[in-house]
Amino acid sequence: MQPLYHLPCFLLDNFKKINDTLGHAVGDRVLKGLSVIVAEAIREHDIFGRLGGEEFILLMPQTGRIGAMDAGERIRLILKSALRHITDDKELISPTVSIGVTSVEGFDIDLNLDELIKVAEEAMYKAKVAGRNCVRYKSY
Repeated sequence: MQPLYHLPCFLLDNFKKINDTLGHAVGDRVLKGLSVIVAEAIREHDIFGRLGGEEFILLMPQTGRIGAMDAGERIRLILKSALRHITDDKELISPTVSIGVTSVEGFDIDLNLDELIKVAEEAMYKAKVAGRNCVRYKSY
């Protein structure tokens, strides 16, 4: 079996608006909530972490492209509902995530994590440009 590495990259949409409108304490609760929700939704051998600011990454070894895209969509839907509850927002803000997915497949490819993250971020920004709150893929 060839190794498969998929790297979904999450961007919390409109995070600045959350901080500016509801305050940094609510922004912190949203970040912590996102972390807990994703950690509970992934497999034991997946690796999840904060990349910086409102960006997170998830390394999903031995996962095909369809599995990674499905996981991204499943997580996006869970977060859409859960993050709104965390903000207690009744008016303007509906926190969502934009998710970019990239992958490396095969033995003969040198895995450079920095390059892989860069491509995942490019896919994530494709999701942002597509209107946010969606999952997009870009080949490594």
